[in-house]
Amino acid sequence: MAILPTTIRALARRAFLSRVRYCNSESEAALHIMTPARMVELRCPHCHASHWEIDSDYRGADLAGGVELSYPERDYFCPHCKRTGPGYAVLQKSPPEFFLQPHPRYPMSENDFAYWVEILRQNFPDDPMLADVYKTWRPSGGAGLRRILPAWLRRLLAG
Repeated sequence: MAILPTTIRALARRAFLSRVRYCNSESEAALHIMTPARMVELRCPHCHASHWEIDSDYRGADLAGGVELSYPERDYFCPHCKRTGPGYAVLQKSPPEFFLQPHPRYPMSENDFAYWVEILRQNFPDDPMLADVYKTWRPSGGAGLRRILPAWLRRLLAG
């Protein structure tokens, strides 16, 4: 199964270039992708304020000679108290399929997609993916591969 070039670009841009320090290019980042990027709401261990980050559950650091850290072990910067360090609690995470949309194997409903797009808009207003919302970046809606099939073939499959 071929992966769409836009999906590779989106994953590489989102998940690794700015988040994992050992990747120097999109091609190098694509080699280390293990789990999709997702938005993560974190609570600061010092001031208890929350903020959002874009990160991956599994960064693949161990594949590049590093140590794979869980969310509480990772260093994050708190925009409220200006402290950097570990100990952040995960409050909620976007679905792993959110940044992969549209994807025939990982359908997402219109309502779920709209909810997470709004969180992206509120917390990452300059994110380049927002320019593609409901153009090339939209939910698959659970239709899967049938959505991209010609109408005559969809009718034939419908029976």
